[in-house]
Amino acid sequence: MSKANQLLEQIHEEGIRQSLAEEVENLKAATNKADADLDEVNSQVKDVLTRIASALQQEKENAEQDSQTLVLYQKLYDILMSLHSYLESNNGSDADFDKVDALLDQLSAKSKDKTALLESTKAILVLNHQI
Repeated sequence: MSKANQLLEQIHEEGIRQSLAEEVENLKAATNKADADLDEVNSQVKDVLTRIASALQQEKENAEQDSQTLVLYQKLYDILMSLHSYLESNNGSDADFDKVDALLDQLSAKSKDKTALLESTKAILVLNHQI
C-alpha cells in the first residue's frame, strides 16, 4: 500500500488522484478486518495499482503530446510571421494581410484540437505557396 501512496503523489489530476486515494484507503481498511478475504483484497490492490500506473502513463503521454504541439505551433507562427514580413516588404494586398491575420488568430486560439491545428497548417502552407 505504501507503493500505491508513492505513485498517487505523482498524479497531477486532482480528481483522479483523490478517487484512487479513496480506493487505497478503503483497501487498507479492508485488510485490517478480521474476516478479510486476503485473496480478494490482493486482487483489488493489483487492480488499483494498474489503474494508478495507467493514469500516470496517460499524464506522461499528454505532457509529451503538449510539448510536441507547442513546437509545431511555434514553427507555424514563425512561418506566418515570415509571410507577414514578406507582405510588408513587397507591398502585399490587404486581402493577403487579412488571410495571414486570420490564420494567426486561428493559431493563437487556446485549443488542443489536433484536427483544427492540422487544418490551420494546411491553410498556412497553401497561403505560403500562393504568396
